[in-house]
Amino acid sequence: MRRIRERLSTATQRAEAGFSLPELIVTMALMSVISILVVSLFSTFARSMTRDRSASESTSVAAIGMSEITRVLRSGTEIRQPGNADNIPVFLFAGRESLIMHGFLDTTAAVPTPLKIQFTVNSQRQLMETRWNSDVSSGPYWTFAPAPTSTRRIASKITVRAAGEPYLFTYRTEVVCAAATPDCNVITVPTTGITDAAVLKTIALVEVRLKVQADITGRADPVLLTNQVGLPNRGIDRVGASQ
Repeated sequence: MRRIRERLSTATQRAEAGFSLPELIVTMALMSVISILVVSLFSTFARSMTRDRSASESTSVAAIGMSEITRVLRSGTEIRQPGNADNIPVFLFAGRESLIMHGFLDTTAAVPTPLKIQFTVNSQRQLMETRWNSDVSSGPYWTFAPAPTSTRRIASKITVRAAGEPYLFTYRTEVVCAAATPDCNVITVPTTGITDAAVLKTIALVEVRLKVQADITGRADPVLLTNQVGLPNRGIDRVGASQ
């Protein structure tokens, strides 16, 4: 019994003594390593979530903007003029980040009327769409309201063009290029844009390059969508009615 009591007394003394300094140092080192691993894992997960969320937002914004631009461009038509005067071209203005055009968008109406539509990128790098309704009584030689009927934002966070990158809008004629010279039909657009009706009338295809960066911190790459949109109604004053 005496030996048992001595052993119990020794065990109690050791328990009351706590950790030794080497044991405490090893424990602290292990806890530090575990803490670093947990923090690193959480940080990596948070960055991945932010990157995926930003990429998804950029893709959604770019897709909506591209869909609307494509729909409007494909609706582009010329406007008939009285007598033997030439039709007004599809485009009234063709710029690098802006354009103004005519289009018949409401083709389900009993008596469809054209719209004048403008796309432009403002100083906040938002792609804006402005519309002017036509005067119903002015058909078939349509005239348009002097003041815009509506303005809305269809895309935001458009990236600033880097040196050497194409612009938002590139215009091509119907000339067929050889493989060695694929850009032979590209129309040169000055900084002030194109207003010459003779040049505007030659536009047969518009290349749209929409680049969106939803993450302002730059942790996620921007999303780039490109499309080539033809003008199936070019040369006619309204869908199905040749001039």
